[in-house]
Amino acid sequence: MQRNLIRGSVLFALFITTLSCSKKESNFSIAPTAIQVKSQVVKKVMIENAKSHAATIEPEQVATVGFAVPGTVTGVYVKEGQQVIAGQQLAKLDNQAYLNAYQIAAASYDQVMDLYQRLHKLYEKGSLPERDYLDIKTKLAQAQANKNINAKQLQDASLKASFQGIITMKNAEKGMVIAPGQPLFTLVNMDEVLAKINVPESEINQFKKGQRARLYIPSLQQEYQGTIDLVNPQADPVTRSYMVKIRIKNTNNEIFGGMLGDVWLNEEQQEELVIPASAIHKGENGITYVYVLDGSSSGVVKKRVKIAQVRGANELIIQSGLEIGERLVISASAKLHEGAVVTQ
Repeated sequence: MQRNLIRGSVLFALFITTLSCSKKESNFSIAPTAIQVKSQVVKKVMIENAKSHAATIEPEQVATVGFAVPGTVTGVYVKEGQQVIAGQQLAKLDNQAYLNAYQIAAASYDQVMDLYQRLHKLYEKGSLPERDYLDIKTKLAQAQANKNINAKQLQDASLKASFQGIITMKNAEKGMVIAPGQPLFTLVNMDEVLAKINVPESEINQFKKGQRARLYIPSLQQEYQGTIDLVNPQADPVTRSYMVKIRIKNTNNEIFGGMLGDVWLNEEQQEELVIPASAIHKGENGITYVYVLDGSSSGVVKKRVKIAQVRGANELIIQSGLEIGERLVISASAKLHEGAVVTQ
């Protein structure tokens, strides 16, 4: 009986071994599925000034406005986000007191003017002493000045836009009692914007007023042409950098104040290794890598790369990790892995 048990165990082990070998042979006989990819040869290209500078967008004009005279607000005629034109009324004060003061000053001026005209005729005839004539001229000048002051105060009781723009802040409501100079509205003109950059001392000699430059705004994925409007000759005492502003036409009013972008000079060219952004894969801890075809052209090798700069919406400048002549896989696929079989 024991001999039969041993014989059964041996036969079972042989069966398991045979089954395992047949499965391995079956697995080896199934060819892996090739992944469809696109590739291109890695090469350097000439690009305009690969060096960029981080920019912050500012409005062409910005003003915080308020009444020049005190009073009670009786009307507010605009709201935040509203487009206004130059001379458009923004708000109004109760102007009755200013109107009364102006009418009194105007009446006083008319009275003095009438007296002056009568005395002037006497003076021309030699019937009025010089001292009396100078006295009436002084009173007329004082009456004119008083009338002008009251006219200005009456005018200042109505607040108007000094230039065309957009209301970005409104801090006025009907019934408010305000003081002179109290900020009530912020008005910005975005027809043109300024891209402000800070340039180190070693590079400031490359920037000249009137020079052409390009601005790329990542959030809009748009590039704009501009002109250097200001090169500040005085360095910042803390950063030791120089402020440069590039003027950009905001034709469609799609650029907003505070947006971030990158600025390049147009004139300079430099040879750089540029690849499509679609070739980049991201791993753990922010590591970036790409896949290149191996020597057989049917498999891929994973290579870690260092990105020097993002250029435009779809291009990257590579600092290290790739060699000229390698064939780079440019179609992103989650199925790609080290040693994967590919086809084109």
